[in-house]
Amino acid sequence: MKRKEILAVVVGAVVVLVGGLYLLIGAKPAPAQASTPFKPHALTGLSDQEKAKYALDYVQAQFTSTVPPTIRFAQTLTPAQMYDLGLSQPASDYVEHQAPMYSVVLQGEFGLTKPGGGAAVPGAGRVAGKSYKFLQLTFDDDKGFAVTVAANPDGHGLGVALHDPSLPPAGARPPRMEDVIKWTKEHCPAPTDPAHPSPCPPMPSSMLNPPPTPQQ
Repeated sequence: MKRKEILAVVVGAVVVLVGGLYLLIGAKPAPAQASTPFKPHALTGLSDQEKAKYALDYVQAQFTSTVPPTIRFAQTLTPAQMYDLGLSQPASDYVEHQAPMYSVVLQGEFGLTKPGGGAAVPGAGRVAGKSYKFLQLTFDDDKGFAVTVAANPDGHGLGVALHDPSLPPAGARPPRMEDVIKWTKEHCPAPTDPAHPSPCPPMPSSMLNPPPTPQQ
């Protein structure tokens, strides 16, 4: 099976998902453009309609698109529910707390640059010139920032969430973050000497290669 690629970004790191494995590259969030009138704010207390408008405004302020973006999916979910729907999960801190978070999937022809120029996400220069038909964003409700951005070129793996069987299947999937966190706590002792941490045993292949999301 040909490997697909999703570029996903979490706060403080770029995550490239290729063949089901996460590759993290340390990076700072892209600085906001001074000329951008949109200002992030808390989503707490907003109606579903107000949250959807906020997400659309957020994307249009942060990303270029050659066609007007439309919202294909919008729902408040726990990180576990996101995984079950084939969506990208947020960073480990959010997974551990399992707090419900507002997630959206938008369709357009997105570039990973800001409308006024500059990178929209850390590491975007590595995929300069590429376009993506779908963006998934998950927001921190208290701050209004997108803590996960997953750029998807053709919608593969989104068929369950979007109720669209015409989209390509996901293929290889990343491990479920809850399982990785639990396994790491059980099998990787906290280092007593940071300069010489104890090695962790290899994760079982069943965890690293979970079954694909069932197509509906």
